[in-house]
Amino acid sequence: MACYEQWSRSTGVPLSSDRFPSLVLFALLAGPSGCGGPDPVRPKPDTSECADPEDADGDQYPAAPCGEDCDDTDPNVHPEAVEQWYDGVDGDCDGRSDFDADGDGEDAVAFGGRDCDDDDPTWADGDADGDGHSACDGDCDDGDPDMHPDAAPLCGNDFDDNCDGVADCLLDGELDPEVDAYASVVGAVGDLIGSRFLAADLDDDGSPELLTFSPYVGRVWLLSPPISGQASVETAEVSWDMPVETMGVGDVNGDGILDAVMGSDSLFDFQGARVFLGPLVDVPVPAAEISPDFSGGMVAVGDLDGVGAADVALGFQDWGVHVFASPLQAFSGTDDAHSFVELGVPANSGTLEWGDFTGDGVGDLLIGTTDNYGSVVRLFAGPLPAGTTPVEEAAATLSALDDPELSGMETLRSQPGDVNGDGYSDMLLVGRDVGLLQNGSAGFVFAGPIDGPLGFEDAVGTIVPHAAIPPGALAVGVGDIDGDGLGDCGIHAYAFGADIAYGPVMGTVETANNGIQIVAADPFWNAGLLHPVGDLSGDGLAEVAFATQLYPVGMADPLLNTGIIWLLQGGSSSGF
Repeated sequence: MACYEQWSRSTGVPLSSDRFPSLVLFALLAGPSGCGGPDPVRPKPDTSECADPEDADGDQYPAAPCGEDCDDTDPNVHPEAVEQWYDGVDGDCDGRSDFDADGDGEDAVAFGGRDCDDDDPTWADGDADGDGHSACDGDCDDGDPDMHPDAAPLCGNDFDDNCDGVADCLLDGELDPEVDAYASVVGAVGDLIGSRFLAADLDDDGSPELLTFSPYVGRVWLLSPPISGQASVETAEVSWDMPVETMGVGDVNGDGILDAVMGSDSLFDFQGARVFLGPLVDVPVPAAEISPDFSGGMVAVGDLDGVGAADVALGFQDWGVHVFASPLQAFSGTDDAHSFVELGVPANSGTLEWGDFTGDGVGDLLIGTTDNYGSVVRLFAGPLPAGTTPVEEAAATLSALDDPELSGMETLRSQPGDVNGDGYSDMLLVGRDVGLLQNGSAGFVFAGPIDGPLGFEDAVGTIVPHAAIPPGALAVGVGDIDGDGLGDCGIHAYAFGADIAYGPVMGTVETANNGIQIVAADPFWNAGLLHPVGDLSGDGLAEVAFATQLYPVGMADPLLNTGIIWLLQGGSSSGF
């Protein structure tokens, strides 16, 4: 017995002093040294039974109190066992939930918990931003309460606001331009705008302007961004009278500012082309005029002689294309042309384009003729030499006459950019009466660089539109409107609407599964033009326009139409 306290041998705790008051009195009399002997020592429980602890399951780990085996009936359960997650057994006896493999304190969703990624301890509850959505139910940024599956996408902010993994504002599926366009431009009654237009930075302010015209009233309008709601050409900052049938842009005088070249054919008193130097900030005066002996219905502007400034190519009825080199004279006739590409067929209708199709960094000339003489596309590699270039010197030729399944080809803007991601610009054409489409039309992508004879079997991609569109469809390269760095391809089929296939276009691509189908409610409203227009809304995103002259009354009384250009928003510039 110690002098200060009496301990219970059975429990190992001191007995209460109120049960033994005499011992307390004895301790007070004895003083701090207690009875003159050593300081008392707390007795320990008797553990003699652990000298030979029981190991019922034979796994070398005894159960409590002599060991930490939490289940001494199972030899596979002990402190050194490898945990087998999700079997409902604490195999390593660490006391943790068997349904929380990453140790973040949350059980896996599959076993009634809230952790949708039980291999990552940073994904537990997942609603760190308090927006009502966790990483488990699709919150792609749990640190931003404005980003979650129910958020409304905001165009142009470079974020995937609604966490759908698709560029915000991306055009997709079937669209009605009257409903889905973010803005539109209309003319006055009788203007019938929409047959031709383009967008380019013509006032040198860093943003594109919309340039359109009426072939019926002989007037041109230049509208500056941002364009919103339903705008009217009557509000254009710059407009002037001129009969126009076709137009192009390029830096003709080499000052770094884009210029406009406008041509008209035999529908008007003026036949030829006029050059208006940029910046176009006021009513312009022609700086040069090309008035040939025959009408010029096609225009291409670009460096075709390799000097640097843009040259002007005009297609004429005199069986070829004349190229007028910069600097241009105040007045030029066909005898002043630097080059003449001899085709053997009239070139006043069809396709005339400038671009680097051969991949050598030098501009080439693409000429498509689609008249009674046949449907043929020819590529002439630049730089074009002075004098006459015979048709036999075409770097590549593709003829619908060589394919029994095709009655013709069409193209308006055959440069979609790099569609297949190999670094070269590709070529887009539409073939008519394709057998595989039950006498409809299809788009064909030919991989750049283009060289040598071509057949439709050389196409790397085929675009199947939403309907068996009839002859007369046009191929339209629309640029990169979904922001993924690849060119996108359009097909416009007049009364059947338009289709856009997103790049990459390899093999057979149906726009119903990878792109857009633009179909207006009134069939006559589909009889217009599809064209890229850059960023006219001012939000940093590429856009595409769909237009028709026959708006709003169609063919009931055509001269009562105003015409309309619908602007459709492109995808996010970030591309994620």
